[in-house]
Amino acid sequence: MSRLIEVWLMCILIFPGCKFFGYRNAIKKEVVESCDDRDAGKKVIWTFWNSGAENLRDFNKLNLETWRSQSPDWKIVVVDEVEGSPNHYLNFIKKEDLPEGFSQMKMAQQRSDHVRALLLRDHGGIWMDSSSILLKDLTSWAWEPIRCNRFDMVAFLNSGYSRPGTKEGIENWFLASSKGNKIITVWQTIFRQYWNNREESLDILSHPLFKTLQFSNAFPKEAANYLTQHVSFLRVSQMEIPEIVQDRLEVVDSSEGMPGPPWGDELLNYDDPSFVVRIFRNAKIFKFAGHLSQGLKEKSIKDLKECQCTAGRIYRRSLNIETSAH
Repeated sequence: MSRLIEVWLMCILIFPGCKFFGYRNAIKKEVVESCDDRDAGKKVIWTFWNSGAENLRDFNKLNLETWRSQSPDWKIVVVDEVEGSPNHYLNFIKKEDLPEGFSQMKMAQQRSDHVRALLLRDHGGIWMDSSSILLKDLTSWAWEPIRCNRFDMVAFLNSGYSRPGTKEGIENWFLASSKGNKIITVWQTIFRQYWNNREESLDILSHPLFKTLQFSNAFPKEAANYLTQHVSFLRVSQMEIPEIVQDRLEVVDSSEGMPGPPWGDELLNYDDPSFVVRIFRNAKIFKFAGHLSQGLKEKSIKDLKECQCTAGRIYRRSLNIETSAH
């Protein structure tokens, strides 16, 4: 490769007008072929809807359409809890790998946390919450670092949940992972251990697994019983495999996944083309905040796509209906 670069540089320096496209393509080809390719798993986007894909709200269905538009070579699997469904979670993971008492857990969101960890451990791929619009193709920024064995996982980092210099405060609404890697395996083990024989989490921070953890000043301890998978990852990154987390986890700033504010219904109330330009330039995903998006959830696909508002512009551009914000 060094010889190719040398010729390319000579071409530019000596003959500014020369056509070096052949060398450029050769260099690009050699770089691609130097990738330490591995069987990281299939190009599958996993998500969860307990009553099945046909019962997704129009809001969530349209979000999935943006995934297909931006990453057409990825398969989307909506895992569910519907008996007899081909997408029932037990068709993909083993019942004995779930915590004891799993079916009695009160919150579907926390059941889905267990399912996502096992899907990624056993199959690899990408998990995305269905409240997310995809703005850029997944392959280059989320999958190539894993397929080429530079990292085992890619996640968005919430700097408010992390102490300085650490990668401990990752979000779980988007996770890219090779199958069977150490990070996802240890994380799932700790998470399962806490949840065995629990219907709900009432006082996680007093549990022996977590009572000695260190927290950033901004970590919302009052929400810890909802953020049990986040707390479990703190244990993984601080006490179990901190060096592996630092070396093998690629983090993307959460502003590239939740660009804003606003993060919800406000996007229906005004039309700001410059906001749309900014998020498509700087972000990879637009994750809506569930508690701020009730109005979006009540809209039809037609209304969302045709809305002359900021939300409508985001959808149309992500669906390649509009090529710019103007």
